[in-house]
Amino acid sequence: MSSKHDSDDEGQVVSDAEDNYNLSDAEDDDHEHETTTTVDMPLKPSFLAPEASAGPVPFNVGDHLKVDRYIELTQKTKPVIIISHAEISRTHQLLNKHIDSLVPSKGDDHLRVILKELDALGPVPDGDEDHEVQLTLVNRFESHVEAEINPDKHLYSETKELVIKALSGIPVEPKKDAPPVFLDTLKRGLEHADKTGNQPLHVIIAKTIENMKKLEEKGMIKSIDNYSGFLREVALEVANRQAIREQQKKEVRRLGATVKNLLSLQQYMNDQIRQYNEYLEKCKEQHYQGKNKKKSKKLPTEEKVKPTKFSYSQLKRRGVISSVDESMESVIKKMDFVISSKKYGVFNVVAKLGPAEAKNVKVDMDELLECQANGVSTIDREGLVLNVNLTIHMLNKMLMK
Repeated sequence: MSSKHDSDDEGQVVSDAEDNYNLSDAEDDDHEHETTTTVDMPLKPSFLAPEASAGPVPFNVGDHLKVDRYIELTQKTKPVIIISHAEISRTHQLLNKHIDSLVPSKGDDHLRVILKELDALGPVPDGDEDHEVQLTLVNRFESHVEAEINPDKHLYSETKELVIKALSGIPVEPKKDAPPVFLDTLKRGLEHADKTGNQPLHVIIAKTIENMKKLEEKGMIKSIDNYSGFLREVALEVANRQAIREQQKKEVRRLGATVKNLLSLQQYMNDQIRQYNEYLEKCKEQHYQGKNKKKSKKLPTEEKVKPTKFSYSQLKRRGVISSVDESMESVIKKMDFVISSKKYGVFNVVAKLGPAEAKNVKVDMDELLECQANGVSTIDREGLVLNVNLTIHMLNKMLMK
């Protein structure tokens, strides 16, 4: 049973909200009736509803623990807690006892889902109260950013903003016994906008009506009850606009910190990739040089494999060339292929027709080895179909010379 003090507080909150957003009853002044905002009349019943009253700001567990929904994006490891059996039992009991205060709605809230699955918890066995366990925390309700970008939710939020803008430009109508029909208020606003030549207001109201029709088709709002549920949310948003703005500022700060952390993580990963590639190049160099260090000194410093010429028939006989494009076969058969390498594992193949260069193709040993590991037997290079295994065999022999 609420006390008189509680009732006074609620009335003060609604009164403050009405004062801040011009929602209080206007004086019977003709000029004021033409210019004053009319959020008042359509939303007044919604403000008087208990669920639309702005109460004290609830305790925010996320702010207290310095966690938010973006923190998982930058976590390198899952968080771990150490908790005793007695603490688990006590926490479960407290959640069951105060679930209606923690989660007022009866829907499929995550906490209600978990408690329903756990069912009742029996007493902890004697002597086992202090036994501790280590638990890794995993978000079983994890959702991706793409899933949160819901067009219907965006339309709903956009329409609420449009309603507030529209009502702020419609003159106050004299009081009537029955609450006004909301669509009639919007239509009256269109007439007022046309009469006064207020084109921006006309566009806002027309867009509001169009959006509301779409929302009703989707079953998200109902005209049968004069959109009372929707208007109640609008009223609540107006009453709590300052708190909502503060929350939005917090979200922006959190997102900014998350983006900064992600950029730092990206830089770290890029550095790791660069170091890995450098290490891989050194390993290749040590592997292929082997016992041939003296021979390698005879080559120019930029060449790892000296240019070696093969005819088409030689590569075909070795099985390196598996097949060729039929439209190019007559030309390719007359070509010579010069293979060289300036970087371990990457070969440059120049196809020559007489003295002229016809094609220049790169063959990467890593790509060939990946194909071999995946069971791919051939690879196409500019109309030349190469046998993976035999190409690797030939290139390795060239490197080891």
